[in-house]
Amino acid sequence: MPTKLQKANGLRNALSLVLDGIALAEKGLLRGPSKEDERELNRLLGALAVEKNDINQRLDDLLDGDTSVTGPTPAQVQQTAALAAAVRGITNQAVVASAAVRLATDILDLATQIA
Repeated sequence: MPTKLQKANGLRNALSLVLDGIALAEKGLLRGPSKEDERELNRLLGALAVEKNDINQRLDDLLDGDTSVTGPTPAQVQQTAALAAAVRGITNQAVVASAAVRLATDILDLATQIA
């Protein structure tokens, strides 16, 4: 059974990843995306903002003593780490809009599972 600290750390890491996804999508919008990529990046920005709020709420509830809040599963923690490494890798290169769409979509999928 994960401790409160482990749950909080997992949620903080997920939140950090979502914020990275938002930054990545915003960078993708600045790179002259196609109309299709632009629409998808804007959709992802909205959806990631919702997940950011949901994870923040779960973290607040946990810190307020709600014992029903669960943290990410071990598999989700591993996915978070892998996606965070992918974000670091893509931001070390020129951000291409289509790559930003793919990675932000993966981040959104994981965040949806966690939140």
